Amino acid sequence: MREERGENDTVEAPSTRSDGDESPGPGRELCLSILRKAPDGFVLLDRKGRYRYMNPAFTRITGYTLEDLPDISTWFECAYPNPTYRQKVHELRQEFFSGRCNSMVVTIVRKDGRVRDIEARRTFIDDDFILLSVRDVTEQTLLKESLQQTASELSAVIDSFPDLFLKLNADGTILDTKAGRLVERPMITRTHLGRRVQDLLPPGASEAFLGALREAVRTNARTAPIEFECRAEGETRCYEARVVPLYDTHLMAIIRDITERKRANEEL
Repeated sequence: MREERGENDTVEAPSTRSDGDESPGPGRELCLSILRKAPDGFVLLDRKGRYRYMNPAFTRITGYTLEDLPDISTWFECAYPNPTYRQKVHELRQEFFSGRCNSMVVTIVRKDGRVRDIEARRTFIDDDFILLSVRDVTEQTLLKESLQQTASELSAVIDSFPDLFLKLNADGTILDTKAGRLVERPMITRTHLGRRVQDLLPPGASEAFLGALREAVRTNARTAPIEFECRAEGETRCYEARVVPLYDTHLMAIIRDITERKRANEEL
């Protein structure tokens, strides 16, 4: 005997109570109400891959109803019409249902033909059923791709400058470093992560740089450039540094080698 509960709510009928009352208990009704109103899609699969329940959110996310999808094989045919991609998802499915991973993100084709990205998570219920939760993550995926594209573009911009970029704490501790491709000999490298910039500079430059850090933190504005000299590999080089506030107590120091420019000016 089966009991119909809405468009996709086909569930096994409850067992008969000992007092003769066949109405479901409040716990069961509460669970069904939660599933019907949940914003995420939920699907109940048996061990043979047959769909036993779909909540309304699953239909809203995918467009498919329980009548459209009698089993998981039909789902694969409908949601992944491209054979090559379908095979890729089949491989992910093996890891997913074997328990080697708890979630997966895939691209599906809805019943109306629209393409969406969904995240699926699974929970084993006893030895007979698997409960899948489905969430539309299309917007998050697009945002992630946009951020990756922006990061790639910014990296290309940084590479085109002859500058050394240092991400710092307010006390000058080096958190990260990035040198443009035109920087031949960066005065500070990733081996200096965790050290303070001012501790790597000669005395006069150290004091000036520390003053620039404090000014940037106090005013939350870019500082005027400071010039200093450092000797390395038997040669004295001239540098120009600016400090720019980022967020919270983080700062960016932009250091450029201006040795050749200084020499050219002296020759004029």
